[in-house]
Amino acid sequence: MSDEAPGVIVTLPEIYKKVLETDTKLDKVIGAVEQMVAINSRLDNHGERLRKIESQLAAQWIVVGVVVTVIGAAVVKTITG
Repeated sequence: MSDEAPGVIVTLPEIYKKVLETDTKLDKVIGAVEQMVAINSRLDNHGERLRKIESQLAAQWIVVGVVVTVIGAAVVKTITG
């Protein structure tokens, strides 16, 4: 009987080739993650901009409500004398 364990013999060039393949795949994953981070950042910027617009719109509706109330009160006062 032989003292050597049965198994697969792997050479250094084969290991290096697999490392390069894995590195290439990892580069693609890193690139995709970087793109997602950039998209998320843009979405955050858009979200902040939308919040500002919503705030401005709410303020404008308050002004419209006040103006309508004042005009309505003036009309009622004019009608009732």
